[in-house]
Amino acid sequence: MLQAIGGLLVLASHKRLAGISTGIKSSKLPAFLLWSWWFLSPESGFQSDNRALDSFVHVHMDSTPSEQRVWMEDIIINDIGAENVLSKLVNSIMENESLVGDILGNSLLALDEIASWKHPAMARAASRVPITSTLAHALKNKDGSARPYLVERQHDSTLTHLHFKIWVSCAHLLKTVASTLASGTCEPKMVSGDDVYSIYNHGLTLALNTLRVNKETFALYKGFYSASLQCWIDHLHRYKSDKSTFPATVVQALRKAASRSWYGILLELRKITNAPEYTRPLINDWLAFGTALGFDEEKKRKEYNAMLAHICSWTFCPYHLSPAEEAFKHCKGCGVAHYCSSECQMSDWKKGGHKAACRRLKG
Repeated sequence: MLQAIGGLLVLASHKRLAGISTGIKSSKLPAFLLWSWWFLSPESGFQSDNRALDSFVHVHMDSTPSEQRVWMEDIIINDIGAENVLSKLVNSIMENESLVGDILGNSLLALDEIASWKHPAMARAASRVPITSTLAHALKNKDGSARPYLVERQHDSTLTHLHFKIWVSCAHLLKTVASTLASGTCEPKMVSGDDVYSIYNHGLTLALNTLRVNKETFALYKGFYSASLQCWIDHLHRYKSDKSTFPATVVQALRKAASRSWYGILLELRKITNAPEYTRPLINDWLAFGTALGFDEEKKRKEYNAMLAHICSWTFCPYHLSPAEEAFKHCKGCGVAHYCSSECQMSDWKKGGHKAACRRLKG
């Protein structure tokens, strides 16, 4: 059976490459990998972690634009079908719990490269799959919590770069999502404003944690933040002037989701004083994003201060940026800091500088 499938794959991979120029014809590997990924089911054990697609991404990114057009338009769009490919790729990310690390990163990169391809058929296909919920899911652990924002101090940290690789694909796809919403190609029900904000919240948290310990690493990715945020800022501003330019349901959900942590992120960005060349543009973009959503900074500051007891003082806790529903217990030493758990309190005491701050506050 596998031999028969293998023969079919080879035949299929030759199908579109047979009649094209020698330079492209000589490289049949990407086509073979695409067809392999398409035909082999997850149950077969050969593709359960998207390994064939992972290999395709490596070759695709090193290919010329002409070669990329062959696999994108001839094979994905015309032969397999753009929506078929995107649906299978989305399902693999949503349903395969073993899809983590670099293969998850390359699966998201593949989704980004394919869904963002400039072609009317691809735009229609991308509008029919739940891209934002897929991206938000990819940034979470199996229990639904956010993936840890582990950041290493070494400039060449593989783990930190992997976190950025995963998020950058998500951020770039959000531009595609915004464009299809604005053009009317994508139905609003396919996009969750909550998911859009959770993706940006994830990226800003990653940026904050990286800037605190390794600003040189953030420098490699700063442009992706501005490009993605500015796309949404532009559409939100147009929506203010003309409500027909963007779906109201998406804007309202996005605004509600951003309301709790937008100011907390802004405050933390301003606390980082050792990297103004990186934080200043990010602060400006984040301010513009909030303004486009209709936020008043002074009003948000007052709301934030009124919720200080609901904010965990440990910098790397999710509740440090977004207040919880319930108030936290305060530090018995200083009475100022609040913690959601003993683990966060211990982390802040050992690593966050509260040991010195607590004594200073008591004095």
